Amino acid sequence: MSGRTVGLTVGALWLVAVLMLAVMQPTAPDPEADPDTPETPSEDDVGRYIAEALASRPTAPSSKPIEQQRRRDQDAPDPIAILLAPETGVSLGWGWNAFHGEAIPTRCVEFTTARPFEGQTSALDFTEVNDQFELQQAMDMSAEASVKTLAYEAKGEAKFSKTAKVTQSALTYLIEAEVLNAPHMAMPPEAAESRSVTLTPYAERLANRDIDLFKDVCGTGYISGTYGGAKLSVLISITASSRQERETVSAEVEGKGWGAKVNAAMNGDSQTGSSEAKREIHFYQSGGKPQKLPTEPDELIGMAEDLALQADQAERIFRISVTPYEVLQNWPREENLSGSEIEYEELAALWGSFQSMYSDIQAALDEPDQYVVPEQLCAGAGCETRFVPVTSGAARSRLRALQDDVLIWLDRLEIAARDCISAEEMCETNMAHYRTPYAYLTQMPVLASLLTAEEGAPEVPPLALYKTMLIEEPAKGRCALGSLTPGCLSNSAIDAWGARIGQVSIILESRSDIDALRATLPDRPSSTFSGSGPNLRAEGDAPVCYADVFHTADPETELTSSLWGPPACIENLQRTRD
Repeated sequence: MSGRTVGLTVGALWLVAVLMLAVMQPTAPDPEADPDTPETPSEDDVGRYIAEALASRPTAPSSKPIEQQRRRDQDAPDPIAILLAPETGVSLGWGWNAFHGEAIPTRCVEFTTARPFEGQTSALDFTEVNDQFELQQAMDMSAEASVKTLAYEAKGEAKFSKTAKVTQSALTYLIEAEVLNAPHMAMPPEAAESRSVTLTPYAERLANRDIDLFKDVCGTGYISGTYGGAKLSVLISITASSRQERETVSAEVEGKGWGAKVNAAMNGDSQTGSSEAKREIHFYQSGGKPQKLPTEPDELIGMAEDLALQADQAERIFRISVTPYEVLQNWPREENLSGSEIEYEELAALWGSFQSMYSDIQAALDEPDQYVVPEQLCAGAGCETRFVPVTSGAARSRLRALQDDVLIWLDRLEIAARDCISAEEMCETNMAHYRTPYAYLTQMPVLASLLTAEEGAPEVPPLALYKTMLIEEPAKGRCALGSLTPGCLSNSAIDAWGARIGQVSIILESRSDIDALRATLPDRPSSTFSGSGPNLRAEGDAPVCYADVFHTADPETELTSSLWGPPACIENLQRTRD
């Protein structure tokens, strides 16, 4: 090191020391100054603050949902969660991995076991569900458990929720009776000075040294309570033979007591004709000692009444409480072990919708004479959405192609679910990479009998009925779970998707490509107006569609480069572009 460098270094250190001593010298207080009055910043300070704030703003919107951004930014740990116990069994104090949704047979906390109170809690629920996701939500399955169910072979209650078919053509009701015995809880050790559950010395050292290894060994939380008891689940799917029969069944289970709802769902009423509807009943019980499967409403109600005794005599642990380690007194780190609930919920919600659609399409392909599909047809008088029998060759071909698209999304979702379960860092669901199920619900088959009115019944346009069953009911069902639930739509979005019923779409690279393509379409002649003039005119063998019969973008999604139109018009555009 040169002498000049040493001299500069020593001189710099001396200058810093002098400045620090100057800062540390106390200043005489102003006797007239108010001690509670904050110091007024200078104009330079204000300018610097504004510049720093502007520089810290993001340059582009986040691809993550708002609720996910909010969760990632907050400092509070996850709340204590009540979850379904895994079929593999659990023990009090074991670790719990929220990312994998499974117990870890390692005890990383010091506690004593106690049953702080006695007695039972019971619940009776009757819920209408529209797809597999809503079924799993009604059964109180966590998002992690739902994703694990779709990624791997499920058992027990998870298998029941996965294998049961929930379709748009049928009315599906979940009936549940549950009795919980008093829980066993992890309580502070008697000799503990802090009177709290704490990490073991080894776990505390491990968390302080290697947080990733800590999560592998101990998980993200510990099982702080086990709830034993018995639970009875019955899933009833009712397929009506007519629109009026469907409306009658739906009305009979509305606004009645639990027993009346069960009777209406399982048997119906012979006087109103709802008893003629086809019914499929799936039964599952966890805990207790059922003597037989219920086949009559009275038997089901009797089993629900006996559930408290069964829960006491032969309880099964089927619920657990999980407490995050971060709330413990001796948690040694500042950061939290955050979960991936948002990503899991989005995956489970998408899978539930596509799984139900696949089943509906298969039912239509198996019985094509019973189903119709919407198709927007254009002629000299304008465009009209009609319902074409699936027996039509063109309709059947489009339906098979639609099922292939749905299957592709199911495959991608299952791969994503396995990635989430196997590696936390790979679990991030960018909804821009998945197309909304509503883009396919606008083309789904439906039982022809549900769109026609019986003699004497009020006439309702088939298109309005289709929109209610395939768009509005699924959207409102998701909104009933919460306004942030994937699939919940505003009324304006429901109407926008309704306008696309019977249309098909193509996806281009960007919105500018869509605008350029629409610019090549002919405008409607001034002598006509939308809905009354010709929307499709023949010039040789090539039909030409007017620009105003098309729609752009998928409503309330990030996909803005989709172009929607009547099938014949879209096919003509594709031929022109090719």
